[in-house]
Amino acid sequence: MRGRLLALDTAGPRAADPAPDPVVEVIGTELHRLRRRDSIATIVTRGGYLHEQMRISAVHRHHTVLHRHPDEPGVLLPLAFIESVAAAGVAETCREEVNS
Repeated sequence: MRGRLLALDTAGPRAADPAPDPVVEVIGTELHRLRRRDSIATIVTRGGYLHEQMRISAVHRHHTVLHRHPDEPGVLLPLAFIESVAAAGVAETCREEVNS
């Protein structure tokens, strides 16, 4: 028993999680803000895929749960795959400004 405890003691602490990505933290914060306001969001993921009219059901440390209608099952999306998040009206306004 002492040998096992000594082995655990000499191994040192293990890192529970690598250093967090600051971009993922900002995206997570914005998703939390939109979820609390029950806002409809537009999300752009890697590769430029646009997900419009999405509601945020939950935000966790590494992923979020999105859905379009409350009756539909949610979609699990890793935060690392998200490039940008905006309230639906804001994203449309930005797109119009870019196109003009």
